[in-house]
Amino acid sequence: MSRETEFLFQTNQTRVRRTRVGFLKKNGETILVYPGTYFENINYNGKNITVASLYLTTQDYSYVHSTIIDGNQNGSVVIFVNGESSNAVLCGFTIQNGSGYSFGSSSIGGGIYCKEVNPTIKNCIIKENAAGSGGGICCRLSIISLSDVIIKNNYVII
Repeated sequence: MSRETEFLFQTNQTRVRRTRVGFLKKNGETILVYPGTYFENINYNGKNITVASLYLTTQDYSYVHSTIIDGNQNGSVVIFVNGESSNAVLCGFTIQNGSGYSFGSSSIGGGIYCKEVNPTIKNCIIKENAAGSGGGICCRLSIISLSDVIIKNNYVII
């Protein structure tokens, strides 16, 4: 476990999330997220941090189903585009309802978009996202580590 652990709660989630992520200045820090549906889009902004549900600490797979990051059809749900390494970890979430990162007249990476990065994604479900390319995940010039990830029911918009 990292030196500092942050907890996010569903109540007043937007204010808490923006405050906590803003304070994460050191690589290796961890954000633990309680179960709930969070209508958010996450950009790691070059920080090699871990964002995880309580699955990380309990190994209870029910937290993967009950801790949902819902992109609300407002771009890619999770973005890694600022040189993140394999120490940028996303763990234990359902990622859904992403619409992709704007790319010219189209969109790419409905659920997760990676460009020139090497993140680690584990114990996640990526579902019901859509984009012009890579409905579930789109990786450009990236090497990502996927472990125990289910990618299902994502769509490419033609």
